[in-house]
Amino acid sequence: MRARHIFELIVFQTFVLVIQLLPLHLVQRIGASLGVMSYKLGFRRSITLKNLSHAFPDKDQNTLESIAREAFKSVGITLFELIWTPRQFRLGLGHILEVENREVFLAEKNSGRGVLVLTAHLGNWELMAQSVAMVLSAPMLLIFKPQSNQWINRRVKAWRELCGNKLIPMDVSVREALRTLKEGGVVGMAADQTAAIQSLSVEFFGRQVPTFEGPATFSLKTGAAIVLTFAIRQPNGTYRLRFVNVPKSDLNGYNDENVAELTRRHTSLTESIIREYPGQWMWMHKRWKHVDVAEKADL
Repeated sequence: MRARHIFELIVFQTFVLVIQLLPLHLVQRIGASLGVMSYKLGFRRSITLKNLSHAFPDKDQNTLESIAREAFKSVGITLFELIWTPRQFRLGLGHILEVENREVFLAEKNSGRGVLVLTAHLGNWELMAQSVAMVLSAPMLLIFKPQSNQWINRRVKAWRELCGNKLIPMDVSVREALRTLKEGGVVGMAADQTAAIQSLSVEFFGRQVPTFEGPATFSLKTGAAIVLTFAIRQPNGTYRLRFVNVPKSDLNGYNDENVAELTRRHTSLTESIIREYPGQWMWMHKRWKHVDVAEKADL
């Protein structure tokens, strides 16, 4: 193990021990405060405001800055709640979670077909995965990107698997995801981050941006439904689990045209949820970096 990774692990373990001793409301408050502090210190602030100005050209600067602060606060809360996961698992989710429309998910799950639970980095995506497994008795195969520090990665992976979910790295996920869906299982993934520049471009907040084709490909190859799933944070610190079915009954078979259309549909629906809760999405991510490079080249 490299010396830097050993130091990171020691700091991480100490931090985790302290956070897991605290009550949830205090953990949420600390996460929110550190998120806002990160914004004030300038961490990815310019990227965040640039993304917001493109997404909401009709909003004034004060409104954009308010959304940006809320976004940093939201991510901070989510990260600290992830650290608190072992205590949350022992307490259960009844005190913190309300399921809004479980019938949307259960209808697809009970049909015998696979279900692709597609989410975004909105609200608490970590709690979303725990909720589907615990509350709806549907453990998922989760596709994730490992941390660079293998020891921290092992610890975080263990938290994410407490509820019965199984994690598989993104770079080896295709075969197992397809098998799981064909067998009627549930696969979970997020598809709102930056895709390779050669990926399919679809409109997202008014700009054509490379977008992952994996969700549409998995769905069309296996017949699995795509259900957008979000754990949306409420003002009192609890969450509402929401499901949105992505229509695809008119798309017959796997081909490039259907992959493009289904990708456009789930991206558009995801955008509509983000527009409803703009302060809960991860605007500091470089989602439009390929677009920005292309626009500069055209100048």
